[in-house]
Order: sequence, then structure tokens, then C-alpha cells
Amino acid sequence: MIKKSLLTLALSLSCGSVTAATYTVTRGDTLYGIAKNHNISIRELQNLNNLRSPSILPGQKLTVPSASGSDSANTPVTNHTYTVRGGDTLGVIASRHGVSVNALKNNNRLRNNIIQPGQVLFIPAGGKAAPTSIQNQTAASVHVVRNGDTLWEISRRYRISMATLSSFNGISKRATLIPGQTIRIPASGSLNPNGVRTHYSQVASRSSGSKQPYLESRSVIVVDARTGKPLFEKNSHDVKPIASITKLMTAMVTLDANLPMTETLAISDADVDRVKYSSSRLPPGTKLTRERMLHVALMSSENRAASALSRHYPGGKSAFIAAMNAKARAIGMENTSFSDSTGLTPKNVSTAEDLSKMVAAAASYPLIRKYTTDSDELVRTNKSGTLQYRNTNGLVRAHQWDINVSKTGYIREAGRCLVMQAEIGNRPAYMVFLASDGRYSPTGDAQRMKKWLESGASGINLAGL
Repeated sequence: MIKKSLLTLALSLSCGSVTAATYTVTRGDTLYGIAKNHNISIRELQNLNNLRSPSILPGQKLTVPSASGSDSANTPVTNHTYTVRGGDTLGVIASRHGVSVNALKNNNRLRNNIIQPGQVLFIPAGGKAAPTSIQNQTAASVHVVRNGDTLWEISRRYRISMATLSSFNGISKRATLIPGQTIRIPASGSLNPNGVRTHYSQVASRSSGSKQPYLESRSVIVVDARTGKPLFEKNSHDVKPIASITKLMTAMVTLDANLPMTETLAISDADVDRVKYSSSRLPPGTKLTRERMLHVALMSSENRAASALSRHYPGGKSAFIAAMNAKARAIGMENTSFSDSTGLTPKNVSTAEDLSKMVAAAASYPLIRKYTTDSDELVRTNKSGTLQYRNTNGLVRAHQWDINVSKTGYIREAGRCLVMQAEIGNRPAYMVFLASDGRYSPTGDAQRMKKWLESGASGINLAGL
């Protein structure tokens, strides 16, 4: 039977009714998909290419039949195929083509809902092609996703709606973007010539011809604490994940509840990180007072302690998160959203401008000022004995700055982050540095900023503010 199939295919190729072409395997391709797309059985495709198994690799060249005789066999024969793009889900694709998820899975022999960019899906009979209004639009430019980028942030940067951007790229509004992924920008989008909307405050721009300080952080703001005037801004309105900077809000919500600080709380399995699978020195069963939990969460960014604080809040985690968002609105953080108390999720987002308001609010809590600026602390637990915790901010440990509030943060999507209330030129200032790649870049940026402002190179008379 195998020989007969191979002979039939060879004869059809030699008779001119079908000519041979070359297909280059792309990521997500399956032998079944390629065979179906070119109206050939899997067995015939294997025999034609001397394949002993159905395994194929991206970049592999396959010989396939092509009725047109063209060498560009990567063009699908059918109009009812869809190539998966970054951020797509089966639900989104099914809805776009007017079919059910189960029908889409059955037609492509998918055992689960996992799909990959570049994968070719076959739309069941009766399904509709992607809207021509999306397909026919012209891209004005392409945005390459960087760490911390979100679709909402990109839509703001290019001054287009999220609905337009998601439809134009065929991805969900809630899609998690991957660094290096390309997002096509419709011709209606607009951007400054540098490709990134960077804003420096009018105060900082009136410098005496000197260069702006070199900063690695992508979003920055420095605000004079006495007057509320920005001394420097860079992309301060861009919404970004904020990682463990979140814990300042966690602390404020905890303290606002007036819960007994001497109450003993226990770490449970519910506090184990299932998002980033980060480590912790507090195993389940560890018991600490609420005050100790708050201390290590702020000073050393202990995630399980921050999680335990939210679990032991009246109404549990959901009530705690609601209180976090309500507090954010109350202090004027209009572009901020919280989804958990630790910052491990990239769904916790804010802007540098909003975070300067959060630092200002946090500075009014004596315990937050104390715990965020302790350089180290010995903590006795019932499970691990005595543990030594250190402050995650090297500037605090160095004792060379006058710092009143401090918090660092890091997850891959957010990059390295740092917020502080610190003295600059004998004046208190709120400093926010977000989305830096290097481990020590935020503290380096803070030092460069302090030197620039205090030296007078900025053109700002700090004493005269």
C-alpha cells in the first residue's frame, strides 16, 4: 500500500498535473498540518521526503506538491488557514472566525489549548476568514517589545486605541507580550521621531546648556517634596509593571486597618509563589507577628510575608486587593492597578508619576519609614531559628544618603525598580526609577541624578524653590 501511494504521487508529479515545490518548516508546524494544507496524506508526505517519523524541525526543507509549480510553497493552498500570532488564544481565534473552540481543536487534532506563534491552524468548514478591515490595513511602523511593555502602554505611546492595536495584530487585549515580539502599528498611529515618547519636565529643560544625566531607567521622576514640583521627568506617564514596589501599598493598607501588630500570623502553602516560583526563607508553618511580617516584607522584600499579610486581612486577599486599589484612587494614582500584595504578578502596574504620590503617602507612616530604611535585622522564627535579613537597597546599607523611605523591586517584566524619599541639596525629594535592565542601574541612576541636581548643572536653584 505504501509503495502504491508513493508510485501514485510520483506519477502525478511526473505527468505535470502537480509540480514539486519546497516548503520551509516554521515554528509550530506539524506534519499533519503541512500535509492537510497541501492536499496530501501524512504517509505520502513522509515517503516523498524519506521521513521515518512525523517529527520535523523549524528550518527543515520539505518537498510538497504544488499545483502552480511555484517554489514558494509556504503560501497556503486554502483560504481557511490562520497563522498564530504572539498573544493569540484559541478562544480569540475561534471567535474571530465564527467557530467554536472545540471545533477548532478537533479540526487541528489539538489535545489541549496550547498554541504557538507561527503555528498554522485550519479553520473548520463554515468558518469565516479574518476581517478584511484588519488584513488590508497598512502598518506605519513596527514596535519591538521590550521588558515591561504592555499592549495598553504601546497603544498610549502611539496614540491609538487598544481595540485598534489588538485587532490590527490579531491578539487579545490581555495578551502577555514577550520581549523581542513585534507589534505592527497602523498608519493611524503617531510617534515622535525617536520612536519612544520621552518627556522631560520644563523645569529640567531650562538647564544651562549642560547634558541631561545618563539614565538607564526607562521611566523616571524626581519631585520636590515641599513644593510638589517635578525636578526631572522621563516617560513619567508610561504605565509599567512595578514588581515589589507594590509592598509600599501593602504596608499602607495593612496599617490603615488598625489590626493588632502583635497578632501571630502563619505562613501557609497559599503563600508559596506559584507565579514566578521564587524562593523564600519562610517555609510553610513559620509563625511571626504581623509587625515582623511587615518588617521583612518592606526591608527585605519577603514575598511570603506580604502574601500572609493579605490573607490575614478582614475578608481575605480579595478584600485586601480591593483596599489597595481604593487607596490608590484616594491618593490620586489614576493610572495604577493592583492584583496582588507581593508584586510578583506583572498585572500590578503604575506610572513613575503615580508612584511618586505613593512614596509621598507612605512617608507619612512612621513604621514604613523605619522598616524601609533599616539596613539589617535579626528575625527569630519557630521554623528556621534566627535569620538575618538585609535591606535590598544598597544605598540604605551604605549609610551615605539621608533616606526616609525606600523600596526596590524586580521581576522580569518590570526590570529593576527603585523608589525613595531622600534628601537632595538639603531638600526632601521623591525619586522613582523604573524598568532598568542592570542589577545596580537604579541606584546608579539615583546617584547620577543627585549629583546632577546638587551640582547646579540642571539649572535648577534648589535653595530658591
